[in-house]
Amino acid sequence: MELVETILARDHRADDGFDLPLAVTVTMGVLAALLVGLSVASTVRAGLLAVGVGFVLSIGVVLATLVVFEFGRRLGAA
Repeated sequence: MELVETILARDHRADDGFDLPLAVTVTMGVLAALLVGLSVASTVRAGLLAVGVGFVLSIGVVLATLVVFEFGRRLGAA
């Protein structure tokens, strides 16, 4: 849990200007657009299920990305 708190509190902009929270936001937007398209194309019940499962999975992917990013930073600093 301490690792997640450290990740959320840290400024993730690297020296090259890469902004991790912006990248995560863009990724979430793309995933949301895909899920909306899927829900419209499916029946209402299947669409809602797909959106719910997709939302949970996308949150998991974002958190996993942040953890891997922080782990890489710690390895690089060691």
